[in-house]
Amino acid sequence: MTLMLWSAASWPQSLSPYSAFQGLNEAELSTVQVKLGPVGNRLGKEYVLAFTSTMATLDLSVFAPFYRPKFMGSYALDSARPQSFAASPQEVAAVIESVGAVPSIADGGVDSNPGLSFAMSVVKGDTVRVFESMLDTTDARLLFGRLLGALASNAAGAKQVVLYACSRGLLPGPTATDVTAQVSVVTRGFRKDRAHGQYVGKVRLTNTGVLAIPAPVVVAFFPGENITLVGSSGRTCGVWPYGVPYIEIPVGGALAPGAHVGAVLRFENPDDAPISFAPYRIYAGPGFH
Repeated sequence: MTLMLWSAASWPQSLSPYSAFQGLNEAELSTVQVKLGPVGNRLGKEYVLAFTSTMATLDLSVFAPFYRPKFMGSYALDSARPQSFAASPQEVAAVIESVGAVPSIADGGVDSNPGLSFAMSVVKGDTVRVFESMLDTTDARLLFGRLLGALASNAAGAKQVVLYACSRGLLPGPTATDVTAQVSVVTRGFRKDRAHGQYVGKVRLTNTGVLAIPAPVVVAFFPGENITLVGSSGRTCGVWPYGVPYIEIPVGGALAPGAHVGAVLRFENPDDAPISFAPYRIYAGPGFH
């Protein structure tokens, strides 16, 4: 991937319309970079999320000549190390097609009270083209929904997009259903496995309700300070308790009334501290965690 150098004399350059990114050939798709960043002077825990083709190397410096002068403070995090992932050229094309179907995102404008910058770059011939829209809460949620749909087969990428949307309170849909009241939870063990240096225990879930509990079924809990759940499925963001590890329990299509299912849990526990399973919540069915 060859990128053009720029100088202060050439700044700022004009942004391109969304149409410049539609109908790209495979070689052009392999140069596309997509960047999501906060609008405003929000340093704190904010960060930039970016992705590009598996055939390219991420280089956010190409966006700099196209920064909007009125929003220079919004781009401060571009120079920091972004969170990133790779997508196939086909997935990049799917993102462009899906997002392009939303006029309020593809217009390349600045919404009233924007909070999220959505930008793309592409190399056409020897020229770098850049598009950017600054989105309000409504359009940002629409964007995240489109991104997740287009990246459905990219588990690592979709996870990064969910985390980013969640960190900004912009999840594009409902959360999973809390079914804690109809589940009995029994834990056993939490003994130290001397061979591996980890603590091992078992958890057993029983559906005590009259209705089947749909998959996926996840258990969210806080094991304690300096204790790490090995092989967790992620951390909660959209449900309570917030920011704790959760693990998906395999139940097939559903957990029938009266049925039970178990799982073995492993923990890194360097201080040999007591492992807690409370507070916990059980969530089930479609939706964000």
